[in-house]
Amino acid sequence: SVSLTPPPVTKPLEAELLRLQEENCRLQLVQNLSLALQACESLDEVYAALPNLLGSFCSDMSGQILLINCQQSRIAQTIYWGKSPYPTPPSCAIPDCSAIHTQQPQECKQALWVQSNYETYCTSATLAQDPAGQCCFCSPIATLNGQTFGVLSLWHPVSGERISETDQRSIVAIAQHIAFTLERLEQLENLRHKTIRDPLTGLFNRLYLKEILPQLLHRAERNHQPISVVMIDIDHFKRFNDQYGHQAGDQVLRDFSVFLKGFVRATDLACRYGGEEFILILPNVCQSKARQIADRIRHGLQYVTLKFAGRELGSITLSAGIASFPQNGVSDEELIATADAALYQAKTSGRNRVRIAAYQENMPDAQSA
Repeated sequence: SVSLTPPPVTKPLEAELLRLQEENCRLQLVQNLSLALQACESLDEVYAALPNLLGSFCSDMSGQILLINCQQSRIAQTIYWGKSPYPTPPSCAIPDCSAIHTQQPQECKQALWVQSNYETYCTSATLAQDPAGQCCFCSPIATLNGQTFGVLSLWHPVSGERISETDQRSIVAIAQHIAFTLERLEQLENLRHKTIRDPLTGLFNRLYLKEILPQLLHRAERNHQPISVVMIDIDHFKRFNDQYGHQAGDQVLRDFSVFLKGFVRATDLACRYGGEEFILILPNVCQSKARQIADRIRHGLQYVTLKFAGRELGSITLSAGIASFPQNGVSDEELIATADAALYQAKTSGRNRVRIAAYQENMPDAQSA
């Protein structure tokens, strides 16, 4: 009988098998990371997930991601993981990085990242120019159409050895997956921005108001906190529009919106309700405090001089009506309708004043405040 025995495993063959196993393992990790990124529904969720995802993929490496704002030529976000991150300040200028400028992966020296005048930059020296020092592999985070989001950099913090070719290929693939994810979510956020913002003023629109106000009321009810709704109307805007033209009228609406933003907190919402009507949503603000805010806006407006095409247009005034949760209503429809009724009373009683729903007869005239 013939005895069939497998050929002995030579050292080169054994090394090749180990390399293939390692590469297959890396590919599986890249695929898992890609699936995890696809599950993210916002940019903030991606930023929060990346350190853990990349730390588990490259447990023996340290790294950082610099996400850039191309319009402002600044670093917009810095993400670190591992034992020895670079001390890059989040607001510094975009580094002089070959990976970013050429959109090609680069091997650089970690030691060449230095700080000067509160800015961190890379001299982009390659290992061929100076092979000494710790090695860093950088891959641009860029889409196939050339949109660059930043750079992904990894290095071995202890040994300082070069990143293997297998790991380099994986890092490039990871950077591409990150770029595709950021592009997808950025497009979704841009689309959502268009659906919830008024294109003329940049304020939130009526559609978003209808979406968010019930949520804010539910939170206020749960936390036993008030919410005030201030409905504002620019007095005699039609007459102003007819006198100076629609383009001047549009500029007035834009300027008034900028003025209005100066009076709202980060937790408040300023919305264009339609035409020359605006609504402020003031969480955790009672009626008396809302009236103070509305009167400050009204008083401040008289010192604003409007201009269009180099021509002074004079000043404008406003009328406002206020309704508050829970005393004037518990639903968004009730509060808006009640604030609108208070606004109507402010306009019919002479304009350039503030009225509070249900209490206007018992309150002193806001104009005398």
